[in-house]
Amino acid sequence: MKEETVLMILESLMAETSRRFTDNERTLKIRNWTIKLKDITEEQGMKGLEKALDLPLDFMPSIGTFKEYCLTDTGQSSIEEQGIEAWYLAYNNLNHTVSPIFKNSAIAETIRKMGGWVKFSTMLTKDEPFIKIEFIELYTVLKRRSQEYYPCLSGTYKTNKFIGYKKEDDLAQVLIEIEKHKKTQSTMLEMLNK
Repeated sequence: MKEETVLMILESLMAETSRRFTDNERTLKIRNWTIKLKDITEEQGMKGLEKALDLPLDFMPSIGTFKEYCLTDTGQSSIEEQGIEAWYLAYNNLNHTVSPIFKNSAIAETIRKMGGWVKFSTMLTKDEPFIKIEFIELYTVLKRRSQEYYPCLSGTYKTNKFIGYKKEDDLAQVLIEIEKHKKTQSTMLEMLNK
């Protein structure tokens, strides 16, 4: 995020709190927030500001708390809360025969790191509480990295199932992007094998 945006966000948040900051405190806050929010986009920063201003509390959020506001979806206050919702989204769509495409690519990456879709879909009932904890912990780590991952997982069959998409989403465009990613990945593997 640009330093001007960080400055505008800080000024907005400071204006809403009853505490007054010294010039030295303001300078340190600008420096620290600029460093810690460098990987946050302008759009995410504005989303975080909206969430922070909606809170009834009369204090300045910490950098870490504000970053979570930026990275979590609307209506959610923490990445852990988003992880719980991501778990239920994946869990409610368990079916090892389909190959899911997750709009929230962090879900796909979490499941991939846990052994893949078929293994995840065929978990035993007695193992579910432990897998849920592992999923939420891994998901929060991946989500905090604020990056996109490959959204597809492989099921037993090649039948795709779009998970998390809305009716108005352009699914044809999603498939085109996935094919581009596959071609790029194949090219990179060929270069490594030479």
